[in-house]
Amino acid sequence: MRIREPAAALTLLVLCGGCANPFKQIYPGMTRQQVLEKMERAPSSTELFEDAYSAWYYGEDQCLLFREEVVVAKQQTEVTTNVKTPIGSLREEIKPQCLPPGVTRPPRVEREVDVRFPRGVGARGRQTQEEEKPQDGQERN
Repeated sequence: MRIREPAAALTLLVLCGGCANPFKQIYPGMTRQQVLEKMERAPSSTELFEDAYSAWYYGEDQCLLFREEVVVAKQQTEVTTNVKTPIGSLREEIKPQCLPPGVTRPPRVEREVDVRFPRGVGARGRQTQEEEKPQDGQERN
């Protein structure tokens, strides 16, 4: 009997993969009211644009783009680098920006470095910056 209980709990967890994160259950075509019901909270910040566009941000890692009260896009933080070694780690993320067509901004990149040296000595750093990625044919200086 004990073997079945953990297996049943694991099955329930797998079947309810999106239950813990309601953002996964949001899709284009949903209304603002439907989003509020699924997320069970208001956005942490909002941004208004021209042509009836607006963006809702849930923390720094999730955003929804609306047009005329309906979701047209969503975005989450994208992990671009995640390296772990015995002497340290590096993680780079690109934070979401829900922008309407024609609006551009440099991406917001966040890097975290953790270096471990022998005998417990180490260094940890975090960098957040907005940078322009070079387009094809351009080089960085």
